[in-house]
Amino acid sequence: MKWVCIGTQKSLRQYQIKPQRLEAVLKVEKELGRTPIEPEVFKKTHIKKKENESDPDVWVEERAERTFVSYLI
Repeated sequence: MKWVCIGTQKSLRQYQIKPQRLEAVLKVEKELGRTPIEPEVFKKTHIKKKENESDPDVWVEERAERTFVSYLI
């Protein structure tokens, strides 16, 4: 496990995360060009890859979508 700062809507916080999660955070950070907030990382890691840009977002599980929506509220 490693310590990493992740931006949240309120502030930067330190989290101890697993290496796989760190890879996801760093990948999203590289795509955005800035420190991502937690909901951005969650959404990127729980939506299936699109074949076309016009395709709608498809969540891996319905539970992941519910969790994401409840986190935003």
